[in-house]
Amino acid sequence: MGCNSGVVENARTNQSGNDDNNVRSTVGDNNNGDGNGPGNNDNNLENNDDDNNNGDGDGSGGNGGNDNNDGNEFGDYDNCEDRTVFGCALTKNCSIDIEEMNLDENVVFVSYFMRNHSKDMRGLRPLHQEMCDYCFVNDSEMDSREVMVRLHPYFIIHRDDMVSIGCNSEIFCCVIDCWALMLNENERRKKGTCEGQILELAFQEDNATQIFIPIFSSNHYFLFVVNIPQKKIQLIDNLSYDKREKCALSQLCECLDDRVSTFFDGMGLVNAPYIIDYPMEFVTLNWKSSKKNVDCGLYVMMSMLWFDGSDEFSYDNLKTAPIRRVLQAKICAALVLSDRNDVRSEILDKMKAMRPSRPQLQKEVEQRRKQEMEDLKKKEYAAKRAAKKN
Repeated sequence: MGCNSGVVENARTNQSGNDDNNVRSTVGDNNNGDGNGPGNNDNNLENNDDDNNNGDGDGSGGNGGNDNNDGNEFGDYDNCEDRTVFGCALTKNCSIDIEEMNLDENVVFVSYFMRNHSKDMRGLRPLHQEMCDYCFVNDSEMDSREVMVRLHPYFIIHRDDMVSIGCNSEIFCCVIDCWALMLNENERRKKGTCEGQILELAFQEDNATQIFIPIFSSNHYFLFVVNIPQKKIQLIDNLSYDKREKCALSQLCECLDDRVSTFFDGMGLVNAPYIIDYPMEFVTLNWKSSKKNVDCGLYVMMSMLWFDGSDEFSYDNLKTAPIRRVLQAKICAALVLSDRNDVRSEILDKMKAMRPSRPQLQKEVEQRRKQEMEDLKKKEYAAKRAAKKN
């Protein structure tokens, strides 16, 4: 399975904040499966999260963030990398006047995700806290098809898609697609190019570095990187593989080489590299795991931001579960609050309209969630008894 983001590009800045002039591309059409990513699931209840429960369940406590921290919206988990990454999405591409928002620093969390990780989330700015909480409410009384993000007629995130960021499930492909598109639009603005010109720019001398191809297969995301300067394909995957599995991935690489080359030919990109013979290598990561987990989509999104083509890729933030939860919230905030989100003003109005009723909504939503979990357990128990009788 694969993400269907088409061809998009993004640039990165190094840890010192200086432009490294690297143009990077993401191709999402090339995959090995049935073409479907994680689908919508209205019965996807938020429960049994795999991380430490840092919340007190009532959405209270914490300092509600700090707007006087010179752009630091990452609280206790602040570092130069993440200020640079999300500063672009949450500040430079977000022209909202915070002073006019009349924000309450003590946001009452309604969503299970934000309540369950409230101590970590209090390091975010109040606007980001409130916005993420609104987007992550997974409740039968909310419109599951409410459009939260629309960056393009074909790049849309509905509520039930956005909830996938903030619950114990795989991130839906449309979220990764929109994330890539947003990063690429940032690059277009930076380079002053028109839509459709960025891929040509990538293949000009001294510009092209990597082409990213996110893959979703067997309920797992991983990332192929076409490393143009080094003339090789690199695989970024948080899982460890045996020889048989590596052989299968190598075969997939050969298919991928062929499809990407065909794609470039079809676009008439005369300067595109001839990648059909590129060998594949497995990138050494400091955050590999022997077991599958639902954070693989997050790993792919962060890799598209920070991988620089090296043989080794270290990103300590991905090793810590509480920081990964904060990164998920920041991704949500960056997407919804982006100036390129056509429905941002509508979502902000709905967020403000919910504000007075948050304390009562918190109780009602939690009651319904618990009742749904109880009903689900009863159904599972009944199904097991029926299976035994048969």
